[in-house]
Amino acid sequence: TGAGGLWVLGEIRNTTPALLEQVRGGITLLDGSGAILLTETGLSALDLVKPGESAPFAILVEEAPADFESYAAFAASAVPGYAGSYYRDLEVREVSGHPAGSASYAVSGAVFNVWPDEAMAVEVILTAYDQESRVIAVRQITPPNSIIPPAGNVPFETLLTPLGGPVARVEAVAQARRMSVVQDEP
Repeated sequence: TGAGGLWVLGEIRNTTPALLEQVRGGITLLDGSGAILLTETGLSALDLVKPGESAPFAILVEEAPADFESYAAFAASAVPGYAGSYYRDLEVREVSGHPAGSASYAVSGAVFNVWPDEAMAVEVILTAYDQESRVIAVRQITPPNSIIPPAGNVPFETLLTPLGGPVARVEAVAQARRMSVVQDEP
């Protein structure tokens, strides 16, 4: 950044057969001799990560050491996931994007609820990649209407600020919560 900070963007793939939550990515900054200068971790934008799915993360190192010469990125931690009130039966469709000025990229699409429960607190996680499939932008947004009824949909649009070359593609995934149903005892 212009203020001396450093943004680290990446993603972690769940290679296990289990759901994971509290997924954290990490970065270690190294000096010329390979000595560790700093280690930071950051929580993924996805609350619940399915097997085979990638979860993007963004870490801001507010004051990057002046003598850092290389880095190592790693999957820092995760715990077995519990679906509970998480709601991932959503599909993001009609995703399109285009440059919007010199430093922004406009993205739009729609989130479709493909399951018979109401989706509440809907969020869209957008990940932009360059030509070499490197993560260059991560953004988590809430659509204008964050409740989607069964078989319903809600459009969204936002701006990304890529931290690298031109955007080659954008991937989008949605997450939400489901209302817990409490049944009265007879």
